[in-house]
Amino acid sequence: MKTTFFKSLLATAAFVAVSTSSAAIITVPTDGTTVTMGATLTGSTTWSFGVYLLGALDVLRGQVNSYAPGTASSEKDIDGYYLQASMAAPMSHLSVDTSTGLLRATQSIGGITIAVNGPLGAISSGGSLTVSNLDIDFVDKRVYANLIGANGVGNLNHFYLWNFSSEASHAEPTMFQSELGGLKITAEGLNVLTQSLGLNRIGLRAVRYINDYDGYGTITTTIVATPAVPEPATIAYLMGGLAIVGLSLRRRAK
Repeated sequence: MKTTFFKSLLATAAFVAVSTSSAAIITVPTDGTTVTMGATLTGSTTWSFGVYLLGALDVLRGQVNSYAPGTASSEKDIDGYYLQASMAAPMSHLSVDTSTGLLRATQSIGGITIAVNGPLGAISSGGSLTVSNLDIDFVDKRVYANLIGANGVGNLNHFYLWNFSSEASHAEPTMFQSELGGLKITAEGLNVLTQSLGLNRIGLRAVRYINDYDGYGTITTTIVATPAVPEPATIAYLMGGLAIVGLSLRRRAK
């Protein structure tokens, strides 16, 4: 399904139609204004917390806050326990392989800050961790992020934070959506999380269970294409490209 969406876009691009020998990995802005592959693209990345991550937040009495331009969303029951928590951030760009039509990577801007107000005895001494600018590698099944951690961690850019083990995608002519599952934190990521949130014995036990069960939740990427209205010069260029393709096919037929 993934290739259907991108191949339909690539088919409208004259530089692909004229010469497949120029196939390469291209980076495409998703700002909704730049015309690429015959369309303007917009996108978003949503991280939805898993059940055990929500449970760890309850143990830590953690707060979930927005890190602009990302927006945080959460809901608690009448007893103050988390029912859901998520982060949504606009996508800045994506990378696609023009030879296969496969999505290779996406990057978003903004994110979320998790704060723990300590001291909480054996749970935590207090701290915070900001996770932003998710950079998803669909080939190696890795998720990188920019981190800002308390307790001496500081800024960590393009940090290898998670692996994911599954991908379910759905494509329509003008929309593509992919849900990544089995989100598990790396060993170094767990160390950064532990230090940033000031986790003590009970708090560390709570977050260690997350990887053993449902993981850190799911990440959903959504990409929407709006076909561009060609200018007269663009139409002429496209027609020229199609004429070259037609001539090439006639020569092969002979």
